[in-house]
Amino acid sequence: MSEENNKTIVRRIWEEIWQESNLATVDELIDPNHVLHAYSEDLDYGSGAEGFKRLVSTNRANLPDGQLTIEALIAEHDKVVTRYTLRMPTAMTTGDWDRLGFFRQLGIIPS
Repeated sequence: MSEENNKTIVRRIWEEIWQESNLATVDELIDPNHVLHAYSEDLDYGSGAEGFKRLVSTNRANLPDGQLTIEALIAEHDKVVTRYTLRMPTAMTTGDWDRLGFFRQLGIIPS
């Protein structure tokens, strides 16, 4: 696939699935063998399209007023990176990520 086609697919995932909660798009775009590699707790939802639907449904239920805006999509070969803003007018949230794992992958901290 071309980089533009890949960007179109990723845009649809963010806008149709995450923003609009259109779970029919999951069946169209997410492979049945898909495994999300973001946060370890995401694996609790299961793999494939059904696991992805559970993840989206849970997140949308917890952040019903969230408004997602794609700021940039950058594609190279078969990879697409998204920079987005999530605005939540009626909720406060904090984010976290696996800094230890990240620094170990970079070799900054030994395994």
